[in-house]
Amino acid sequence: MSVARSLYRRGPHEVGRRSDEGGIPPATVALVATSTAVLVGAAALVWRGDLTAAAAVDVAFALALCGCGALEALLPARPLLTPLAAVATAQAVLLATPLPLLTPGERLGIQGLLLWVVVAGAQRATFPRPLIWREPLNSASRITQAAGRSARDWRLLVVVAAIGVGVGVVAAALLPFHAITRTHGTALLEEVVAASVVFSTAEEYLFRGLVAPALGATLGSWALPFDAIVFASAYGGSRQWPLLLLIAACGAGASWITRRFETVAPTVVAHAVAVVTLILLLPHRFA
Repeated sequence: MSVARSLYRRGPHEVGRRSDEGGIPPATVALVATSTAVLVGAAALVWRGDLTAAAAVDVAFALALCGCGALEALLPARPLLTPLAAVATAQAVLLATPLPLLTPGERLGIQGLLLWVVVAGAQRATFPRPLIWREPLNSASRITQAAGRSARDWRLLVVVAAIGVGVGVVAAALLPFHAITRTHGTALLEEVVAASVVFSTAEEYLFRGLVAPALGATLGSWALPFDAIVFASAYGGSRQWPLLLLIAACGAGASWITRRFETVAPTVVAHAVAVVTLILLLPHRFA
């Protein structure tokens, strides 16, 4: 599966629709409950400012998940192992690279690239095919298909972009004064590009392209609450309950959109618009 195809549209077998009507296996319930508790615990450590301990917990959890693949009891839950390990690894990488001396744009750009490395590794483990285009980029059939999808889905993209603006406005209102870093000119442009193009896109591919399909495939209709918790656990450093609730709601909504429309394109657009709105509003809130 190429990056272009999987980033725009994922087949029904990949968007996390359970085909069986039976109950959820106990091993799956145990794995999801344990994973949720560990990720929330690591987020609580970040909330308290203990970044080293939080990173250690994430690394240990990722290694434990990697070692669980051979356990026969976890066979029904095996699709969850790599995505959850990727989430823990990504959080550990971001905690280990605070980069305090860089501008917000430089920091987001570097952290976004590191996040893409984690995502690429997880995708290679989940879908063992090269992360390259198997067909020429100028293939007429691929261009025609992409144009047709864009023509059909443009209304959805407009709607989610409007939602993204609203989310950005609310997030800007919820952030405290001390969390604001003022940037202007070139630094502001760098921050906008890094946040919207590099970082947020990698986040969406991780949480909606890998985690959401796996949770949906194993938990069915029970996946949305865990989508929300897993996504919000990545923002423990915000230290703001209203903001975390907003992020959790966005995580659940974005995962629902991904499974409903079988594409991550709308959530990529919504996330990018939300962070751009947030960045552009913050410098002027207290001017």
